[in-house]
Amino acid sequence: MKSLIFKFCLLFVALGHSNSLIAGDTIYSLPKVAFIQYASGFSKPTDRANAGDGRLFIVEANGNIKIINANGTTESYCFVKVPEV
Repeated sequence: MKSLIFKFCLLFVALGHSNSLIAGDTIYSLPKVAFIQYASGFSKPTDRANAGDGRLFIVEANGNIKIINANGTTESYCFVKVPEV
């Protein structure tokens, strides 16, 4: 098992910054991943929930729940403040 892990690590080191993975005679292209900022104005977001109508509820660590509208704008008010228990 250690040998397999070592070979796997060597494979990634050998590939370096390549965007493909070679396994036997097959070449697999690795997907390109990009992160884009969809909304802002949150303080330590910890969870999210889909409202089902295009809105997202964002839960912050301090107990605030804010809303992102379907068009990507963030409501300026706090929808709900969950009290500490």
